[in-house]
Amino acid sequence: MLPKKLSFLCKCLFVCFITTLISCKKGMTAVQLINHSLEAHGGKDAWDSVEEISYSKRTILYDSLGTIESDQTKIHAYSYRPTFTATMTWDQDSVHYQVNYSEEKTTLFLNDSLAQDAAIKQKFEKEVRGAYYVYWMPYKLLDANAENTYEGLKFHPELGDVHVLKVRYPDSENVWWYYFDSQTFKLRGNTVHHRPTYSFIENTKIETETGLSLNTERSSYRVDSIGTIQFKRAVYYYNILDIVLATN
Repeated sequence: MLPKKLSFLCKCLFVCFITTLISCKKGMTAVQLINHSLEAHGGKDAWDSVEEISYSKRTILYDSLGTIESDQTKIHAYSYRPTFTATMTWDQDSVHYQVNYSEEKTTLFLNDSLAQDAAIKQKFEKEVRGAYYVYWMPYKLLDANAENTYEGLKFHPELGDVHVLKVRYPDSENVWWYYFDSQTFKLRGNTVHHRPTYSFIENTKIETETGLSLNTERSSYRVDSIGTIQFKRAVYYYNILDIVLATN
């Protein structure tokens, strides 16, 4: 006969084992995957504590032959209190650009002059929103408008075994697939289908200072519908300039 304490321990272990088996059979949900990834990236409370953050983003674009098309650096700044606002600034062809974004309106200044062209403002507003969406991953996957589907543990030709999350939005035809490390749940990269092309973006380096494991380097590749790389399209370099955290 086993001692009572040992018998009780064995029963607990058996229950845990059965629970794990049941959980595996049921599979992971999209919400569970996102929450696991958020924990791997510092936890939701840590992300919620950020009041302001600014960073530089250098983008190098290549053509299909590997020739550099452009090399440009822009400064992005986000503030979360009392409401979300974003600013993007850069210099190009002797012109200083500044885009100010909020939920109420977007303004564009060219050398301190307010631009009135609605099409140009819309273009840069889309860029500001897109940059924020990409940089603030995986936290942005909590967006209530996102249609998230967990597609299981799959083999990716560049990343190996990864958890795959498919994401769609009601106002967009684009489809996103996000890849999470099979062991750590950290975000490894993604594929996006911007009709008619597919792009695969790999997160190649992350920072360790903020505790959020934000990207410092990413590489983008043009791929076909099954993920075969055709050529390198871009490299992105990020450098955090400042971050302000809530004190309470």
